Amino acid sequence: MPKPTLHLFPLPIHEDQIAFANADYVAALVNADVIIAERLRTARRWISRLKISKAIDDYHWIEIPKDNPQEIGSEVASLLKEGKRIGIMSESGTPCIADPGHWIVAMAHKQNYQVVPILGPNSIFLALMASGLNGQNFAFRGYLPVKDTALISELRQVEQRISKDHQTQIYIETPYRNDRLLKTITNKMQGHHKLCLAINVTSDKESISTKTIGEWKKSLPTIGKEFCIFLMGE
Repeated sequence: MPKPTLHLFPLPIHEDQIAFANADYVAALVNADVIIAERLRTARRWISRLKISKAIDDYHWIEIPKDNPQEIGSEVASLLKEGKRIGIMSESGTPCIADPGHWIVAMAHKQNYQVVPILGPNSIFLALMASGLNGQNFAFRGYLPVKDTALISELRQVEQRISKDHQTQIYIETPYRNDRLLKTITNKMQGHHKLCLAINVTSDKESISTKTIGEWKKSLPTIGKEFCIFLMGE
């Protein structure tokens, strides 16, 4: 008897990118019984755009609560025990990579599920690929601290990890703090380190550029409230 399946369905980072949703993607989606989504509205709209043969209301829908994800734990556990075919969808990009859902995957493994990751866009990895920075040793570290003292302290650790471990450091930021963060990086970090700004990855406004921090400081751009990934390395 085949194992029940849990598929990890990527969504486009920007809505006009749908080419990755190939026949295998669609077949797995049609076959699913349950969709667990970071945001139901986005997931339902995405499935509608794909125009698949299955009605949206035929799925059992579960939204991952932002403030208390474990709130749906008992419901998910029951569905796994029943052997339901489940899919996880992020708000955008790839599930479980800088997005919620890893604990659901862990539960599925315990229930002897076949977990199937589906290829799709991930802005973190795409930015690293295009940065020219070390892709053999890297770490995604989420958000930098907001308060100045903690932020500067973390940037000192970033420099140590770059210099001693030759490890690329990857961060994201809330869009309205992009320019503040860029100014702090260029003022507080040594000029010979490299900084890649990967802005609006996969969109028609995509911009990915790597320079030394010293070079950025001479001509500081304004990022504004765009989606930006900051990669620092050597």
